[in-house]
Amino acid sequence: MACLCAYCPSEFQQRPDPFSKSGTWKATQNRQFLCYNGVVVFDDILDEALLDHFYLLVVAIRLLARKTDKTTDLGRQQIASRADKAEILLNEFCLKTQQLYGPHIAGIFNFHSVNHLVNDYHNLGCIEDYSAFQYESFLGTSVK
Repeated sequence: MACLCAYCPSEFQQRPDPFSKSGTWKATQNRQFLCYNGVVVFDDILDEALLDHFYLLVVAIRLLARKTDKTTDLGRQQIASRADKAEILLNEFCLKTQQLYGPHIAGIFNFHSVNHLVNDYHNLGCIEDYSAFQYESFLGTSVK
């Protein structure tokens, strides 16, 4: 992860921290890892089944994060198409989570909740439009 810092664009709020510190990452760092860095980092680490499982989540989130103009017929068709594809991917992600890690994992980490992202996408639009990432940096000052 440290070698990614040199290639991290300035548009990202934070540079990647070592994966060993992932338990203390902020939400924006988790999002950056999920949508961008994780694909590169995990490529040589995970076996094919686990990597394919990770890709299901990455592609679904990327589909739901794309902004589209809802006011045109084409835009509404794109939204519906993305939602359908994301729903299939997220359902498969949840199913494979239980197959890869055991049925007990669903109760511990509540992977079922990712299926609700598609409903949120239909009701609220692009997941980037209603995230709280923009307020994350102010958490330290709001507590004081």
